[in-house]
Amino acid sequence: MELFAWDERYHTGELIVDREHRGLFALINRVAELDAAQAGDAALRAVLDELVQYAQTHFRHEEVLMRDVGCDPRFIEVHETVHREFARQVERMLPQNGASTDAEHLLRFLASWLAFHILGIDQSMARQIREIRTGGAAATAYERERLKQADPATTSLLAAMQNLYGMVAERNAALQDFNTKLEAQVALRTRELEAAKQQLESDIRRRELAEKTLVARNQQLEGLNARLAEMGTQLVQAEKLASLGQFAAGVAHEINNPVSFVIANLGAVAEYLDKLQQALGEWERHSAARPPWIEDCYRKLDIEHIRQDAQPLVRESRHGLERVKDIVQELREFSQVDCAQEWAWSDLNHRLDAALSYCSHAMGKIETVKALSDLPMVHCQSAQIGQVLQSLLGNALEAMPSGGVLRLRSGVDGQQVWLDISDSGVGIAPDILPSIFDPFFTTKPVGTGNGMGLALAYGIVKAHQGRIEVSSVVGQGTCMRVYLPISGALPRPV
Repeated sequence: MELFAWDERYHTGELIVDREHRGLFALINRVAELDAAQAGDAALRAVLDELVQYAQTHFRHEEVLMRDVGCDPRFIEVHETVHREFARQVERMLPQNGASTDAEHLLRFLASWLAFHILGIDQSMARQIREIRTGGAAATAYERERLKQADPATTSLLAAMQNLYGMVAERNAALQDFNTKLEAQVALRTRELEAAKQQLESDIRRRELAEKTLVARNQQLEGLNARLAEMGTQLVQAEKLASLGQFAAGVAHEINNPVSFVIANLGAVAEYLDKLQQALGEWERHSAARPPWIEDCYRKLDIEHIRQDAQPLVRESRHGLERVKDIVQELREFSQVDCAQEWAWSDLNHRLDAALSYCSHAMGKIETVKALSDLPMVHCQSAQIGQVLQSLLGNALEAMPSGGVLRLRSGVDGQQVWLDISDSGVGIAPDILPSIFDPFFTTKPVGTGNGMGLALAYGIVKAHQGRIEVSSVVGQGTCMRVYLPISGALPRPV
């Protein structure tokens, strides 16, 4: 359905004028159709731009026509003013800077203005042109039209239409001004919101960065605290070992000589007892019968019991003294951990295999699983490192009396190598874990351990500027990891 239908009231009799009026009607109807179909602003703007250009062309044609015919200049000036005002109003009503098109309001203005324009000033133009073409004077024709407009009915109609047009124009101006201010406010608010958004995003990024920095610093601090605690533990352990080393050196020296004398004397006593036993045996074989007083002496002195018990007592004493001697020897070795010994480049995987072979007699039902990596040669006191590995392997095997799995691993960590000895045994209780490297600390039954094995291992590794790390879960097993520096500052073997 057309918004603006052509009828004979709009007919002026001027061919070009009527044809272009029909063209304006068609463009207005196209805008109405696009608006009804809810077409986008781009499509509406394209047709509106076409309508404005078409109207301006039409206005030029009318102005040329009036001059060619010779219309009164006063009328031409009024007509041109109306044309310019229309163009100004439409330009103000067209959306600016990407704003939405108020098509409905614009259509009402266009339809109202075009009806007023055609029925009013364009019909007056057509009548003046016809009078001039029939020989009338331009001034007379203009005055006649001016007097005709003074007719009360015509004047009222034109005044009402002009008043309506003026109201529409004022509304257009007010609306355009409001739109301009609104767009400015929206643009300002948009900029403020964008600035606030950017500030908020910047604040969020700064806070996230601060949080990350804080987390990193906390982690670094926790690591430093853990390292400090570890170093404190190592320092305490080192002080213990240093003090004990001095004590052990003195004790070993003071005990070793008398123990050696006692062991040697017990050997002589055992030999003397053997000779006495032989003498008694010979005497008893060659005597027909022992006199009563001899029998009484045998009975009182319990000679038979002495003969049976003397040698076992000597053997037990010698065994006990041998243990004392072993402990003294371990004390001497402990006190000499830092002494200069031969350093050489050693294959620690080979050392681990050798230590495992040494402990093979205690393997029983234990399964061994190896995962040894290629290691660089390590500069160390290889005999002492072998002693460390034997001690750790011995503890692992003793933790699995009913069998289990022994896992051996090795690897490289920067300028260090590491060796893992893990068992699936009974594990170490958390309350005794801090004490396992203390000298003379042992959980073994009395007489089966002296508590020096792990202490000596710790001291040897410490002397190599390495460390031993322990992790254990009761009922699941224990892992001992030995770290040793490769000592890359020393020349490598070719």
